Amino acid sequence: MLRRLSIVALALAGGCLSLSAQTIEVGGSDLLQEAVGVPLSQYVRQNKLDVKIDMYGTLPALGAMRDGKMDLAIVAAPSGQALPIPPGYEKMDFCFQVAYIVVNPDNPITEIDRDDLVGVFGAGEETDISRWEQLGLAGSWSLRAVLPVSSNSNEGVVLELFKYTILGQIQLKPTVMVLNSSADVDKYIGDNPNAIAITRYVPDTEGKALLVSIGNSAASSTPGVGDTGATSVSFEPSPENVYDGDYPLRLPFYVVYKTSEKVQLRELLRVLYSDDFTSSLSDNHFMPVPDTVRKRNLLELDSAK
Repeated sequence: MLRRLSIVALALAGGCLSLSAQTIEVGGSDLLQEAVGVPLSQYVRQNKLDVKIDMYGTLPALGAMRDGKMDLAIVAAPSGQALPIPPGYEKMDFCFQVAYIVVNPDNPITEIDRDDLVGVFGAGEETDISRWEQLGLAGSWSLRAVLPVSSNSNEGVVLELFKYTILGQIQLKPTVMVLNSSADVDKYIGDNPNAIAITRYVPDTEGKALLVSIGNSAASSTPGVGDTGATSVSFEPSPENVYDGDYPLRLPFYVVYKTSEKVQLRELLRVLYSDDFTSSLSDNHFMPVPDTVRKRNLLELDSAK
């Protein structure tokens, strides 16, 4: 449920927004409609601001910026791809959609790399992984079946993010169970020690999020458990690792605004980086930038002239 924002808390130092005489046009990714569009619209209405908000998507927002018709937008760009910011605009890191690889808490595995994820979730006889011994587990786990699961695309782009980052041109394995919601995935993981899931970011997940690397675990004597091998370093999905790009399963979002209107937009930008909006992002399963980055952005806004 979306946390109701405290308007008192959003009445930041400096009073009302210093907006230009014309309407401020705000847009961006439709994925952020609930997390940002709804509470921002609430703030605008209650403060009687001349701000129009249309969260129709990243591509329409970029097009409007290229035409000089949008003052501020929150847009997505896949990792490794440059964000095509038009001349006269600046960007700041805002948040991430993050795909977790989660197992039952009783499962002893702690990390996994791209090749193993391809074997678990991707179609192909040569790379197929169907038993936990193939992921380095021994004893009673060795002959247990690996049960891959994910939620469908109704809750963001987590599954598509996984396909883009890990599978590439490889098709999803037909045996991957695709459930209707992340809540269904959480229940399935809790009930099935043999399951492994692709699911969305949750601040305090009850499951067990694995460390992930894009390296090759062939050099590891026990791939997926402890030793990562000479060519593979795995990273947990912490805010710092996600922000730095060390954890690979992430889709970055950026705040983009007109450089010439930085002072006029400053208070609106400060609202987006406020504690309440950060909480709204987390409540809606988006990982905010680390607090150090958020505070640095606020300091840069405060020093704008």
